[in-house]
Amino acid sequence: MSGMAVDEQRVKLAAICEDEIFFEDYESDGYKKDKKCLTRVIQNNKKQFLVVDAECLRFEERNKRESRKEECLFEICCYQNSDMSAGLPVILSVCDGGENRIICCYDDGNEKCVYAKLQDLPLPGYIEESNHEAIFFLQSVKEQRNCYRFKSSLWPKWFLTSEEGDDLVKLVLRKAGEDVVEGLHLLKP
Repeated sequence: MSGMAVDEQRVKLAAICEDEIFFEDYESDGYKKDKKCLTRVIQNNKKQFLVVDAECLRFEERNKRESRKEECLFEICCYQNSDMSAGLPVILSVCDGGENRIICCYDDGNEKCVYAKLQDLPLPGYIEESNHEAIFFLQSVKEQRNCYRFKSSLWPKWFLTSEEGDDLVKLVLRKAGEDVVEGLHLLKP
């Protein structure tokens, strides 16, 4: 075997039929949509609920009944990829006044931001790019029940978190440095 190059590939056994074996190739950097989607409400550490509207993504005080309204119910749609070390790839979608929106990252030139992008079509079954505006890696926060961080696939050191501004607590992207980026709580509605 020496002198022979070995090409390592990640494959998944798909089927064995009579004397033939079929494999699925998972060497791709892209993301394949999983059938798993979870509906959750998202809270910050101050127990405020994430709410979406066409204008912004903000956290606000709500009671249990109010937190079950469509603008607070986020679908966490799971994807698969060949390298799950960064976390579980997900897309966050929500309905706002009958319109579907997905949480996306963008760079406005001065800072990295998030917004609720109008989604006219169903979520894609496959995304080729390894860095995508709507893919976040879901990572559990150790020693905190139901607490997670959402790491941007577009900018790997950036995470979703809440930030207080002028009389408004917004969902923002924050770069992880020496500070620990606070997690967000995912709760069943």
